[in-house]
Amino acid sequence: MPTSTSLSESIVAGSRRVLLVLLAAIGVVLLVLCVNVANLLLARGIAREREMMTRAALGAGRTRLARQVIVENLTIAFGSGVLGIFLAIASLRIVTRLLPPDLPRVEQVALDARVLLFALGVSLATGLAFGLMPAIRATRAGGRLLARAAGVVTDRRERRMSSVLAALEFSFAVVLAASAVLLLQSLWNLTSIDPGFRTERLVTASVSPPGFAEREPTSRVLFAQRLLENLRAVPGVESVALATGLPFDAGLFGTVFQIEGRLGPGQRFGTANATYQGVTQDFFVTMGTPVIEGRGFLASDDFRSTRVALISRRIAREFWGDHSPIGARIRFTDNRQYMIGPDGQLPWFTIVGVVGDVHFATLTDDAAMVYLPLSQKWDVQSLRVVVRTSSEASSLGGTLQGVVSQLDAATPVTDVRAYASRLGETIARPRFAAYLLGTFAVIAVFLAAVGAYGVLSHALSRRVREIGVRLAFGASGRDVFALLFGHGMRVTLCGLLLGVPAAIASTRVLSSLLFGVNPSNPAVFAGVAIVLLLVGFFVSYLPARRARSIDPIAALRYE
Repeated sequence: MPTSTSLSESIVAGSRRVLLVLLAAIGVVLLVLCVNVANLLLARGIAREREMMTRAALGAGRTRLARQVIVENLTIAFGSGVLGIFLAIASLRIVTRLLPPDLPRVEQVALDARVLLFALGVSLATGLAFGLMPAIRATRAGGRLLARAAGVVTDRRERRMSSVLAALEFSFAVVLAASAVLLLQSLWNLTSIDPGFRTERLVTASVSPPGFAEREPTSRVLFAQRLLENLRAVPGVESVALATGLPFDAGLFGTVFQIEGRLGPGQRFGTANATYQGVTQDFFVTMGTPVIEGRGFLASDDFRSTRVALISRRIAREFWGDHSPIGARIRFTDNRQYMIGPDGQLPWFTIVGVVGDVHFATLTDDAAMVYLPLSQKWDVQSLRVVVRTSSEASSLGGTLQGVVSQLDAATPVTDVRAYASRLGETIARPRFAAYLLGTFAVIAVFLAAVGAYGVLSHALSRRVREIGVRLAFGASGRDVFALLFGHGMRVTLCGLLLGVPAAIASTRVLSSLLFGVNPSNPAVFAGVAIVLLLVGFFVSYLPARRARSIDPIAALRYE
């Protein structure tokens, strides 16, 4: 049943998933940062508890204390937002270079007034939202006045809150790190795919003679022959060919063909779908695509000879299985084929060879290809030139234009570039997503480490007298080390226990962006968990080692 798709959907459908994933990743990083800031502000509020109680004793009310803390937090948020805007301006050029060239409206990506106001607004909003907790605590401290001595151990509830926030940072870091590893593994799989041809020292271009489609076939054949002869004479050119289209390029068309005498598996009404392409004799040699059975095209395959075709191995395997398709005949049944025989009927094409599979539209699937000799197919408006050089020819574009101008001064040569860059554009979107999400994951892990270290360091500073008492009553340095180290590792393990199930659930959203990767791969989650466990071990070890060396006498005198 035919379906309809809006123009907007057809333009942005391929980019929406990538951008939504990155938007979610940015939100997670922002949340990690906010949790980190909230934790640090909470620790700062605890450290300033005596100051707040003193201000309250001197007459400051709860509203005044809360206003002071909120203003301080908003000032920090505003300054951070301004600094972030300058960093965004400085890094915009780097980010735009990573953007896929086929991303819709990529040329309009810029930092305008709306973006800057939004960034500044987010900074102020997060500063206000996550500064409320320290502000509320400040008012409570003021309400208690001097009921608590400065040396009293911090409330267990507040210590538990700091630990919970640090654990949440680790859980968010697990989600981002697992997603980044999956995307990087998928990118590695894509770059490892053999496209079916050799891209090194391969240069392509588009030649579009004015009114080429309206010329007589003999005129087009003559232009193509002279173009090939002149290009072969260029120094450094090993081989050259022409085609109606190239892999990962425009100019290819779908077709419907029928096999003479039988129905193939999967065919409907005796027909099968494929992509057809017209090529010259040396196309497969130039591209490096092997002819694995039969023969390639010959110079004698023209309008006066029997019509011939080559098929890809995928078609041969699908419709002939273990049997050879050489000698079988096919014909094209769609109305776009202009090639009508002298008898007014659609002509039959004899299969003379089978070539290796190639990736045309994407790297994720093989194309079902039917190749025709360009000398027997001239319903084209432009030609694709493919040249294999003996070395990297950076100035070949000017040479191509000069050769074409000798044949027709009005014919432009466009889109001249190395095939490696053309192939690289096909993985631009997954590369962009993998690199950016990997950067976010590194930032999240760093913030989680900073947050956990801050929590443990603050806990150490608040528990110095407690540690002194423990040491005075016979506790060893090893016991003190285990106390702080165990606290840090419990925070880390709680974060992992929360983060791994969340990562397993969230990475299923990435399944449409992955290639050759199981989104629930246990090895990925185990590796991420081990790395973050090591991070937690490191940030727990440093404060614990410092606690081990505390002097009991100095600890008892600590205020």
